[in-house]
Amino acid sequence: MDMTWIEERLAVGGGIWKAELMAEVAAAGVTHIIDMQVEFDDTELARPHGIEVLLERSGIVTEGAEVVVVGRSNIVGKPIANILLQKARGANSTVTICHSATRDIGGHTRRADILIAAIGKPGFITADMVKDGAVVIDVGTNEIGRTPEGKRILAGDVDFASVKEKAGAITPVPGGVGPMTIVMLMSNTVKAARMAAGLG
Repeated sequence: MDMTWIEERLAVGGGIWKAELMAEVAAAGVTHIIDMQVEFDDTELARPHGIEVLLERSGIVTEGAEVVVVGRSNIVGKPIANILLQKARGANSTVTICHSATRDIGGHTRRADILIAAIGKPGFITADMVKDGAVVIDVGTNEIGRTPEGKRILAGDVDFASVKEKAGAITPVPGGVGPMTIVMLMSNTVKAARMAAGLG
């Protein structure tokens, strides 16, 4: 992998890296050229922050709310559960994490004021698993096919068509958590540039 272009641009204030690219960078033995003051963020790690901001900006009350997270990944499930557990504004929730070994997942999800689906199974959350008026955040980005032009067809972890009839609010796929993730990446990049420029 030719990393000359990075060496020539060490004044860059921030970068957005996919995990696959970071693996190539490490394999090329060129991590020494990355300024430790520069923040490099993985796309997936911005998702929990994006969910947090989405809830706050949408006026969803999280304090005291029953939150159920379906999925325990290190990049979404565990981080968002930890964020919403904190005694802080936009958090302070009672959080339950469900996973592949959870008995009666529907019994848990039906209690949720806020249901976050991040299990990686298209259409897994159905209407009978959702309480009337619940806020449903669909983090799933499952490829279920391709258009004749080769464009990916995505489906969320929630059966949107049925659940939207019961939910008080619901995020679509695509167009929900994905754009918020991009916004958080841009925000992190701007912060990194400000830090590198000594602007705090």
